[in-house]
Amino acid sequence: VLGPLNPADYTVTYHLSQLAADAGTGAISPTNAYSNISNPQTIYIRVVQNSDPAVFDTSKSFLLRVVARPVATSFTGTTTICSGSSASLAFSGTANATITYSDGSTNQTVLLDGTGNATVSVSPTVTTTYSLVSIVNSGTPSCPNPAAGSVVITVNDTPIAGTDGATTVCETSTASIDL
Repeated sequence: VLGPLNPADYTVTYHLSQLAADAGTGAISPTNAYSNISNPQTIYIRVVQNSDPAVFDTSKSFLLRVVARPVATSFTGTTTICSGSSASLAFSGTANATITYSDGSTNQTVLLDGTGNATVSVSPTVTTTYSLVSIVNSGTPSCPNPAAGSVVITVNDTPIAGTDGATTVCETSTASIDL
């Protein structure tokens, strides 16, 4: 705001209207914890020379736009698979955001579509817990947000069919075979 001017020589205040900036009334305070009342919202700047408060400028303003942090709303998946099979992980959240998830050793990312959904296929070889790490929006500014949730995929050995030995049966008889 001050450019080349010495900050020690000036006081900068922010106001909700041009009228308030011109009058030097209703300064936003504290400036680091302001909740905007519309989005976007014009904020008016008043710069006063400390040595002569009659010298001030109110010709500058800026547009304050607050971007909501993205959220992951659902994380689900197949809970049990056979070894060698794949499972689906389904994600839901803020549309067009990127979710980072982990298999416990490697982080992966998935982009949510315009409706806020995505599905990925995974093929774990052992029982694996997939956990959400974070979600970040696709716009500017980039607003990351931690995410929580997990899906455990249990991997079972593939069953092997077989017999318990040889069985001889007469042509018109029946027999029980244990597999």
